[in-house]
Amino acid sequence: MVRSLRSQTDARAVVQPEPTSLLLLLRDFQPLAPPNALDPLEVYPPAGLVQQRGDGAVAVAAILARQLDDVRRQARFVRPAAWHLSLRGAVLAECAAGAALGHAQFLPHMVDALAAARRAQMGYSGRVTPADRRHDGARSAIRSELMSQQHFVGLDVSVKETAICVVDLRGEVVHFASVESHPVVISEHLQGLGIDFGRIGLEAGPLSSWFYAGLVEADLPAILVETRHMHAALSARINKTDRNDAQGIAQMMRVGLFKAVHVKTPASQQRRLLLISRKLLQRKAYDIENDLRGQLRTFGLKVGTVGTARFDARVRELVEDHSAIAAVVIPLLLARDALRTQLARLHKLLLEAVRVDPVCRLLMTAPGVGPVVALTYRTCVDNPARFGRSKCVGAHYGLTPRLYQSGEVSRTGRVSRCGDAMMRTALYEAALVLLTSPRGRWSSLKAWGMGVARRRGVQKAIVAVARKLAIVLHRMWRDGTQFRWSAGQTA
Repeated sequence: MVRSLRSQTDARAVVQPEPTSLLLLLRDFQPLAPPNALDPLEVYPPAGLVQQRGDGAVAVAAILARQLDDVRRQARFVRPAAWHLSLRGAVLAECAAGAALGHAQFLPHMVDALAAARRAQMGYSGRVTPADRRHDGARSAIRSELMSQQHFVGLDVSVKETAICVVDLRGEVVHFASVESHPVVISEHLQGLGIDFGRIGLEAGPLSSWFYAGLVEADLPAILVETRHMHAALSARINKTDRNDAQGIAQMMRVGLFKAVHVKTPASQQRRLLLISRKLLQRKAYDIENDLRGQLRTFGLKVGTVGTARFDARVRELVEDHSAIAAVVIPLLLARDALRTQLARLHKLLLEAVRVDPVCRLLMTAPGVGPVVALTYRTCVDNPARFGRSKCVGAHYGLTPRLYQSGEVSRTGRVSRCGDAMMRTALYEAALVLLTSPRGRWSSLKAWGMGVARRRGVQKAIVAVARKLAIVLHRMWRDGTQFRWSAGQTA
């Protein structure tokens, strides 16, 4: 509590006729030796730097955690009577001191111990209305003021350096820095500021999962922001710089204008690496084969319809009598063989991963879903609980039509194609097999898709079945049930 703190004519300054003492309960603080008691202290957020100055505006707020030396007694801070005390500055400095030193957990005790004095301070500063003072609402107002001293951080990540911008609740920049792009370096830098963070935002990207894991491990409230939302918010700025982008991200965190993305588990990221690497080798092998077909046609050499196993022998047969052409084509065939060999190894790893995964084996009971589609769905969804309804899965992966509605205008367009393209491609291929494979078993899902094909065409039917299949697979995964071939079949 504060002794002899009396109302004066001037609402912004109080002149005490004699020295006054400030008493605080030491259970709310940690013991450290006090400085010169006759010199006021001022805290500069966010670094928590303490300096002794001749300004008495922060005298009431100058008792900090590291100024007390004995937890068994109370500390007394004496200020000269000649000082003119600005109560508004005292309250602000007090809030900054608590946040800068990281003692937010003690603020409720401080409010209880100093409620009367702070009520007077807030009344002088005009922060609490007369109605609040009449209804004794100053205490809750001060508590809200103290507990809301959070800051928001924006991280603009690049390969070498990361721009860090910290803003307060009013949107003012209180700190900016550029550090090495490493989660440990960024975590240590933020923790060294000694302030309370509400949100720490960064855009989803190649390094985002690594950064997110490091920040969360350091108990920092990190959030990954969806790239389309991030681009839309930052594109309003005229000048694009790392500093402006970091500040824009920090402002998005402050106002809550963002869409957080799901961060996949390390196991899902490893499965995704396997799928992407396998697809890369497969695509490169196809590129070599297609290029050879096109280049040989220039010389009248037609490969024709051959399978993967006979492609190499067929090309060698065509160029056997053309030594100049063979000198160029043979190295491409050797490269293709190497790609096919490594592709077979990765495909074997994929089959082994699916064989030991009960979720993938469950998903493969659905028609059109093989090992690749099952593992892709398992990897992309990662956690079925993150979708509140199964119908949201199709929309999340861009299989629902766009809608434009404004006033009297309402147009429905093609599918949005948002979300993971690998997932969307896998569902499309599964739907294509389900509808067109002559060896496929008849099911209610196939009957529904054939009806759509008769009414709207085959292409739209494939997309519709892909969307429906995404919903069905999610429900199967969530409920742990196998695919139901007919509507009347029970689980």
